Amino acid sequence: MPPAIEVRRYRSDDVAAVNDAVIESREALSQWMPWCTDQYGRPDTVAWVEAQLGDWGPSSDRNFVIAGTSGDVLGAIGLKGIDHVNGTAEAGYWVRTSATGRGVGSAALVWLCEWAAKELALHRIEIIASVKNRASQRVAEKAGAVREAVLAKRLVLHNEYHDAVLYARLREL
Repeated sequence: MPPAIEVRRYRSDDVAAVNDAVIESREALSQWMPWCTDQYGRPDTVAWVEAQLGDWGPSSDRNFVIAGTSGDVLGAIGLKGIDHVNGTAEAGYWVRTSATGRGVGSAALVWLCEWAAKELALHRIEIIASVKNRASQRVAEKAGAVREAVLAKRLVLHNEYHDAVLYARLREL
């Protein structure tokens, strides 16, 4: 049974909770998220959250907080590269270390794909993860995304090229 979560837009009062989630998860996140360095701190979180508060333009990235039933921040999820002509976008996500292994990421990804279909009329959401990032691959698979290909040297992480797995979750037209 999927966990009870809320996926919602960022709010200005999310800074402390988001920062705590990132700091708690820094070791795991830093492998796959280039922005999560040893120097990451509250000013970075403030800048990120403030950047999420404005209005969304037609092709703006859409970023959300993943929250638990008590309002605690469990992670984040979003869409980038929104292409209205082709009805596609790429999803990215992370789940705080203390919330991993409970279905939080896959439940949020299902929500995001359904939201993108309804609100943006997108029919294809892609997930691109390093072949070494099994946790992200499991999230995609549990959310019903299909593994389509391995893309040679698709990602650069820590100045090193990584092959990446391409997953897609399709909405039936």
